[in-house]
Amino acid sequence: MRALVAGLTGQLGSGLIEVLPSTELELVPVLRPQAQRRGRIPLPRQYPDLPPAVLPAVTGDVSQPRWALDDLTVATLRGTIDVVVNLAGETNWAAKRASLHAMNVGGARHGVEVAEAVGVDAPVPYMYASSVFVAGGAVGRVPEQLLGRDGDRTAYEESKWVAEQALLGVRSRERGVPVLVARICPLLGSAATGTTAKRSSLYLLADHWEQLPFEAIPAMTGARVDGLPRDVAARILARLIAVAVENPRRAHGVVHVSAGDGAPTLKGLLETARQLRSTVRTPQRIVPVPRSAILWFSKNAERFVDLSTDWRNAVIGTRYIGLDRVFERNRLAALIGADLPTPSVEQLARLTFGLEAPPLLAHSPSGLARFAG
Repeated sequence: MRALVAGLTGQLGSGLIEVLPSTELELVPVLRPQAQRRGRIPLPRQYPDLPPAVLPAVTGDVSQPRWALDDLTVATLRGTIDVVVNLAGETNWAAKRASLHAMNVGGARHGVEVAEAVGVDAPVPYMYASSVFVAGGAVGRVPEQLLGRDGDRTAYEESKWVAEQALLGVRSRERGVPVLVARICPLLGSAATGTTAKRSSLYLLADHWEQLPFEAIPAMTGARVDGLPRDVAARILARLIAVAVENPRRAHGVVHVSAGDGAPTLKGLLETARQLRSTVRTPQRIVPVPRSAILWFSKNAERFVDLSTDWRNAVIGTRYIGLDRVFERNRLAALIGADLPTPSVEQLARLTFGLEAPPLLAHSPSGLARFAG
């Protein structure tokens, strides 16, 4: 199976390259011109060379129509691509609306054009990496389906919601492109090596927790932290790609690539981190607050305090660990099988806080068995 993939330089893209040797995938990267010039093809550190299944890259830009692929490139790709995968996007939660719209909404829509262009008799299937945070202020069980309007969404969450509506809404069905929206949970570094593309998502919170006032963090009682190592999420994604190629119509819709019911509570994650290393700096207490307080604080704190970009991301991120909710994985299980990975709270704590694993856990294949799915 050959996939045309945008966004391989990110966390999930790096994870996909890591697991590539154990799949039947070949990847054709789409790289922006500046990345091409700098030779910035993603390279997980444990590989001396890129896997042979990463084919020569083509030049493009997801923010532009048809991803800025020229006619010659499209003609060369036509009939050789089985699926188009969009992992690219603006992941800065505090980015300006224009940037969020261009990358997250425009990139999603333009990917449909690419799927149409590289097909021969019919469009090839298209997979778009959305975010579980499109759930906005929802609590409880979040279903794998299109969600309604929500005034509590941040600008980042709104951009992902608009992208999903554009891809799976009523108007998009006329295009005839099978679309699978994979909502991705926060990703940590590799379960095998601990390597991370950059310190974003949960890492931003971990980096700032020791600076929190009174060493306390606001959260709902029972709040959960949903996250996966990037290679674990990538294995799920590879299986979804296979399903999309084999049965495009069956794979049309929404799935959650997340920990689901296996997501640890915030309290459990912090306690595990302190048990692993007594000197690790974590909030010393969780202050129970209602949902409304978390949502208001995470959206409005910058109105009263001049925050750096990192701090703005960290403040917004409090809603991603402070809400009591679970992302259902019923449809994911139906598509790829019931043996879904259940993350270890110890592994998540080690990755989040940079705690080295014991030699047996770090190097033994059996240490990864809990993530295999």
